[in-house]
Formats: sequence, structure tokens, C-alpha cells
Amino acid sequence: MELKPNRVILLAAAALLVAPSIAGGFDEFHGAVAVHSPDYDSLFALAVPLDESAEGRALVDRCLARYGGVEKLEALGAFRLAYRAKTFLARDSLDVIRSFASGRRHSIHRKSATANKRRVLNRSDAWFDDGDTLIVLDDGRYKAELFSYLTLAMPLAITTERFDSIRYGTRDGDPVGYIYMTKNDSLMIVTGIDPADSLIKSSEGVIRQGEKGFTFINRFSDHEEHGGYWFPGKRVNISLGLEVSRSVLSSVEIAPAFAEDEFQPRREGKR
Repeated sequence: MELKPNRVILLAAAALLVAPSIAGGFDEFHGAVAVHSPDYDSLFALAVPLDESAEGRALVDRCLARYGGVEKLEALGAFRLAYRAKTFLARDSLDVIRSFASGRRHSIHRKSATANKRRVLNRSDAWFDDGDTLIVLDDGRYKAELFSYLTLAMPLAITTERFDSIRYGTRDGDPVGYIYMTKNDSLMIVTGIDPADSLIKSSEGVIRQGEKGFTFINRFSDHEEHGGYWFPGKRVNISLGLEVSRSVLSSVEIAPAFAEDEFQPRREGKR
């Protein structure tokens, strides 16, 4: 996703015209909102490698235990989350269905009165399907689908996914401990764990793209318990410093019976 300068200007101008903040409710969101995001590179540089931090390792262990342990999380295998979502300047909400299965399988189905779009990650491939055209996603977009999958896979992915680097750090005035996980030079997962209850407070997928390092963030938070498991109750999407969509969890289905083609392209693909 590469935004032209005039697109950036329009988004910035829109941010000045709307009053709600990122802390506002779902119903109050109708347009792009300016968001201050931390300097992830600086925080990562200050963090300590996880295998060198007894505090960090203990926090991850307590978090895994709080979520039922590795065996319980691996046994979950699959789930489906339904969200109500509002996007940049949209007047009405739309339905977003996230189907998740272990082994890097994840589909996102966006449905509204005017749109029916689907993105699919299946192990080493990803596709976009708008009902008329199916496109095999390039490496950059594949990474975007991968970080979306990984943020939902926390905390299990901390121990089971292969990352280039995993670090642990804290922030001044913030009691939460943060686990920073990097893949290649453009993808970072930042998971915040509250040491008081060992629960995940937020899980962010961060992608930097282009020579100027444009930043795109998926932020999952407000986890809710359903059927003995925890799922993110809220999600925001941040592009170039602006919140451009907001979602709230409406239903959870654990171990659903997926269609055979749930994580497959549904027509001949093309680049």
C-alpha cells in the first residue's frame, strides 16, 4: 500500500475536521483520527533480548499459564471472530469476519451493502478477492496478512513462531511489560502483558513500507473471555499516524466447521 502525497494531505486534513479521539466509542467514529504512536525503533533498541531477561521470560511464562498453557492453546486450533467495523469517512458499519486456523491460515471477509471483499493467508501465500477479481498478493501485502495472523496468535506465537529477534522492555510510567518480536526489516509485533494479572493488554502488528518508512499498525486490545479463551474485543487500524478504522467484537465461534475452501483462492489468481 503506497499512498501518494495528495492522499496523505487529504487524510491529514480530515483528521483536523473530526473531534473524536482513539479513546472514543465505536459509534462516535466517522473519520480519520490523529494518533500518537510510540517510536518503536527506539523502544526496541532499549529492550533486552528475551533470553537474557529473567523478568521477561517469567512474564511470558506467567502469561502462557494464565491462558491455559501451550497445550491448551495449541488444542484450540481454530476460531472465527465477527466484528462490527467502521472505516475512514464511512457512515455505516460493516461486518468483518476473521477465520483463524493454526499453521498460518487466516481469512478476513469484509461485508457491507456495497462491498464483499475477502483476503486470505494460507501458509506461504496470500490472496485478495473482491468478487470480480482475485489477486495473488505480493511480498509486502503477504507480510501485512502475516502480522494480522500473528497478532491474533498471541501469546502462543511468542514461543512457537520463528522470529528474527525477541526482546523485552518496559516504558516509563507504564506498568505493562512489552515483548518486541521482529521478522525481516519491516515487520514488528509488540505485545503488552500486564504483570498484575498476566493478561495481554494489547497486541500490535507494525509494518514499515517504502523508502520513507511509512508506518501501518493493527492494534488489538480489550481482550474478552469466551469459552475459556481470550480474544481481542477491539481493533484499530492506523495508517501514517491516522486511525482509519475501528472494530468491536460481536461474536466468537470456537472450533468452527470451516468450508473446504475457507483458506483457498476461489478462482484462478493473477498478479
